[in-house]
Amino acid sequence: MTPGAPWKILLTDEVRRKLSGGDAPEGWVSVSEAARRLGLSKSYVVYMIKTGRLEAVQVSVRKQRCWRINLDSATCKQQTEMFGRNDNGVED
Repeated sequence: MTPGAPWKILLTDEVRRKLSGGDAPEGWVSVSEAARRLGLSKSYVVYMIKTGRLEAVQVSVRKQRCWRINLDSATCKQQTEMFGRNDNGVED
């Protein structure tokens, strides 16, 4: 904050919610994350949303509308990580 500035920024709960990811339930993920975890392309994940095969909601994040997806509703299995990680967080 700038001392002596003629404005103030007020962060309400609604503003914080919009900046943090919208109204999606806890644990729901973005299209990119869903595609990665399911081993699918992003366009196919969107297709599955539009055809009702994945449970999803649209939320406002900043000024954009984004999908948040419930991976538990997926009819396909989640993919395991392709590469293991060692203790340092580096892929083997």
